[in-house]
Amino acid sequence: MTGHEPDPETGAPARPRSGRTPEPPGFQCRVLRYPDAALLELTWPDGGELYFVVSGARSIGIMAFDHADETHREPRIHVVPKPYQWSIDVPDDELLLLVWLTLGEQR
Repeated sequence: MTGHEPDPETGAPARPRSGRTPEPPGFQCRVLRYPDAALLELTWPDGGELYFVVSGARSIGIMAFDHADETHREPRIHVVPKPYQWSIDVPDDELLLLVWLTLGEQR
């Protein structure tokens, strides 16, 4: 065995030596891009979240909506000054990280 085969008893995928799976099971991030804007749709087995991001000349607008949160069925809207060298033209995973970092500063 090389250590990369699924567990013969459970069929679970092999885990790297760090003990972490390469990506959370069932987590998906789809990104639709528009000129100066992007829609990020995150889904996981028991929920999901939407982010609509618009990049202006001096500010960023982010609308977030957690459709899994039954206690607060309202969008969150943030308009913040555009951080230095912030760009929407980055790979999908980097864009998601930038959105989370920006929202983390606003909470």
